[in-house]
Amino acid sequence: MLFVIPKEENKVRFHAAQGFAAHIGILIVTMLLGLLSSVAGVASFGRGAFTIATSIMLIIFAIKAWQGKPVHIAAIDELTNWFEDKIGPLKT
Repeated sequence: MLFVIPKEENKVRFHAAQGFAAHIGILIVTMLLGLLSSVAGVASFGRGAFTIATSIMLIIFAIKAWQGKPVHIAAIDELTNWFEDKIGPLKT
């Protein structure tokens, strides 16, 4: 969406950048838990619990955004702002 939506659409771009940043963070944590689960069996339970929790969180956030309610994840503010700033619409 960041490649398609014009910079003037602040709200849509913010949600797209925040969703992208959240998915990157989730991917990194899941990969780290996957590496740990190869060493310790307890980490595989943590990985499963993390996957379930983040899936539910993303569904709730998507529903809120669709309803027009503001969704703000403070932990990924810097990454969200960087994506929103650096990724612009493609020129045709």
